[in-house]
Amino acid sequence: MFLEIHDPCDRVPFHNHLQAVELFFVLRGTVIFHVNESSITAHGGDFVVVPEEAMHDLENPGPERVYLITVLSSDNGFADLLEHGIPTPLDAEDLTVLRTL
Repeated sequence: MFLEIHDPCDRVPFHNHLQAVELFFVLRGTVIFHVNESSITAHGGDFVVVPEEAMHDLENPGPERVYLITVLSSDNGFADLLEHGIPTPLDAEDLTVLRTL
């Protein structure tokens, strides 16, 4: 489980997770999920499930940041990828949003 924060116009590349379901809970903002041939627009309070092996991406159409709690049913090395990525500190806006949840 991890927190994702996406600025306006951010887009996660199209990908899939072999043998893992991915669950997203939208904390704040609007996010568009592209799952296989479908699109799903989700807002704060919505929950989106991406089935195992489904090709998917997500984008923040703006105008504000998107905050998501993301859960993978099986890690398959994804945590290692995240832990070795570029760390980004939380800014004042992030801390304000997270404190109000």
